[in-house]
Amino acid sequence: MTLVSTDIGCDTSTLDLARKLHAYDAVIAASGDASTLDLEDLLEADDGEVRVGVIDALRVLGESASLHACSIVRLLGDENRRVREAALESFFFLGESAAPHISEVVRLLGHPHMDVRSVALEALGSLGHFGTADPFAAEMASLLNDDCWPVRTAAVKALGRLPAAATPFVLLMVKMLRDTCWVVRAAAVEALGNLDIAHLAPQMANLLRDHCWIVRASALKGLGALGAACGSQADEVAICLADDEVRVRSLALHVLGNCGSASAPHAVSIAKLLVFGDKDLSDAAVQCLLLLGQHASSAESFLTTLSGKCEAVVEVLQALRVERASCVDGGLPNTVPNSCPEEIDLSVHEDGVHMS
Repeated sequence: MTLVSTDIGCDTSTLDLARKLHAYDAVIAASGDASTLDLEDLLEADDGEVRVGVIDALRVLGESASLHACSIVRLLGDENRRVREAALESFFFLGESAAPHISEVVRLLGHPHMDVRSVALEALGSLGHFGTADPFAAEMASLLNDDCWPVRTAAVKALGRLPAAATPFVLLMVKMLRDTCWVVRAAAVEALGNLDIAHLAPQMANLLRDHCWIVRASALKGLGALGAACGSQADEVAICLADDEVRVRSLALHVLGNCGSASAPHAVSIAKLLVFGDKDLSDAAVQCLLLLGQHASSAESFLTTLSGKCEAVVEVLQALRVERASCVDGGLPNTVPNSCPEEIDLSVHEDGVHMS
């Protein structure tokens, strides 16, 4: 171990730095702790791969990496893209230990390179759970008007992770729903969904008609985050059941499943997707109908006609029958049982479904 530590202290040519990196890896493997190592020459090496290697090594140290938080934060502004990306990955692991260095991250918001500004925003957004980035929401919001779309995207995403601090900037975020770049629009509608502000649902639903399917999918994700509060947009969401993109239809089913009675008029349209031919879509339709429970009862006759074509139909029909029985017995409506009682036997006849 002494020889390894001595090797780490030698001069700073690229070859020596590479050897130091190998020695540093050996120290980690031997002790799992780099608290006594001087990493400055490694982190300032001319060879970007050396800098990346050190950062990657720091990431596996766990809590010990927090001892080098200052260096990791500094490298968020590195001229090398791979170094910045590696530093950002390591920053995510720092958590609260990054708090003492947050002002340095905020300083990078004014960096002339758009990638550095974007990385700084991602780093600040990752601290949303801890609240340490909240005091800097205004600085982050100022980049919603950045000339570069990647920066605007990163800014609106970051604010979406700071629910309390982002509230004063909601109108600016709503404006991003009309951005000329589809990536920004997609990020904005998901970020607004994360803020859980129900009255924004109509504006978010406008993007369900966006020409880009990824934006439509993001709009559904944003609305889905609002839960039952987006029920007033159920009719608009239901239009997406006929979308050209399967993933959009699947997301629409997820949203409708949480809209309760507002989804009732669309039960048959939902049921039709059981036999679309795509298993994931069929599974999503089953889950949607099960969540709706008696709100999907209008589709029961149609489901009966499908019982010979799709096994999942029997599961849905049985759940509807069980729930109806529980309502008669005084149970709560719209409650899907985890499993159907064995004594209830559903048989399909020409005249429909009956319980024996």
